[in-house]
Amino acid sequence: MSGTPGQSFEGALRGMLEARRPLDGAPAELREQILLIPEQVRADGAHRSLRPTARILGAAAGLAAAAAIAFLMVGALAIRPVAPDVGGSPPPDVPLATFDPAIEGPGIVTPPDDYPPPSESLTVVPWAIAGVGGVLLAVVALTGGRVRRIAAVAGVAVLATAAHALSSHPGFEMGNSIGPRMGLDVRVEPPPAGEGPDVWYLTAEPGGPVVLAFDVRNPGPLPIRLLGVVQGKGPVSSFPRWTAVWLHEDANGGMPGEEEAMPFRPLEVPPDGHVVLYLVGRAGSCAFGPSFRLDDAGTGAFASSRHVRIAYAVLGLSSVGEVELPVTLAQPQSEECLGA
Repeated sequence: MSGTPGQSFEGALRGMLEARRPLDGAPAELREQILLIPEQVRADGAHRSLRPTARILGAAAGLAAAAAIAFLMVGALAIRPVAPDVGGSPPPDVPLATFDPAIEGPGIVTPPDDYPPPSESLTVVPWAIAGVGGVLLAVVALTGGRVRRIAAVAGVAVLATAAHALSSHPGFEMGNSIGPRMGLDVRVEPPPAGEGPDVWYLTAEPGGPVVLAFDVRNPGPLPIRLLGVVQGKGPVSSFPRWTAVWLHEDANGGMPGEEEAMPFRPLEVPPDGHVVLYLVGRAGSCAFGPSFRLDDAGTGAFASSRHVRIAYAVLGLSSVGEVELPVTLAQPQSEECLGA
């Protein structure tokens, strides 16, 4: 009985392969390479499964590093200072270590006439950088594959987190100590059943010096550069009218006497660090003067304030924050005053 066509072809193929088989068997090198095939397949499969994850992590890390470098470069360049004038220097014949309330200028930030509000680059620039970076990452996501899309989303999250953390830095806050130094000789506590802070009345003569000492603290996670106290170009009758800032570095939140104060200089305050400010001002031209007594408190007019505006910078980006004092500063006004 003859075989089928399929069987004939199979027999012919087997006969051909047997005829071509080497008489001495397969070479040893070929046997070793064949035995290594399963190990190579398993290794390549494991690496292949990790490659997408590695690409995603690498792209995300690169984007995060680029975002960090961008923020650091902006901080290093200090895009725009809070104001062009951060106070003048003391006269050359005055010793730098001698506290003198007559010196005006150091530590006072005065906005120019053509730009009334101080610069707020700290709240604007981080989000501008994040916005530009987000647009670029969106382009990458639309033109790339799955890995690029995942990396772009991770990059946007990094940019948004960094922008929020930097722009929402709280700035300085009131520390532990405050005390009058000059021109604040009448002080009143609220009644036992009443609410509100103590009131400190100015008793300096019109145009006379007023000195208040208090410490401020950096509550944020980043160092803050103290730039000065913001004072607008108001009339001489305005209150408060700050004219100079002196300082004392004190990590413990203490408050030495003004004889230990140093002339103002821009100062880097670390997280949870304290610095004592000796704020020098001038009584307005309508101030009541040294003859003020508590009996006069219910008869005259008053100008009062509880806030001090402090200019600062984080990574070179400037901003202005208000420090609320635990007391109210009040300037009694003279009834006979016809000042502006």
